[in-house]
Amino acid sequence: MTVLVVGEPASYSGEASSRAHIDLPGQQQALIQAVAATGKPYVVVLMNGRPLTINWLADNAPALLEAWQPGIEGETP
Repeated sequence: MTVLVVGEPASYSGEASSRAHIDLPGQQQALIQAVAATGKPYVVVLMNGRPLTINWLADNAPALLEAWQPGIEGETP
C-alpha cells in the first residue's frame, strides 16, 4: 500500500497568498497518476489550507483523506 501525502505548503494560504491556479502545485498530480498506473493499491492524503481543483484525484483515487493545514496552533515554532 502506498500513502501519497500531497497538497500545498502552509505559506500558500492566508492573506496575500493568491494563486492564479488552484491545482496541486508542481508535479504532484503527475506523481499520483504514475503511482495509479502501476496498478498497486494507494491512498492520498491531501494537505491544504484552501479548496483545490482535484477533479482527476476525486474521480480516480481509491481513497482520499482531506486533512487541511493545522493552522497556527498546529505549527511548530
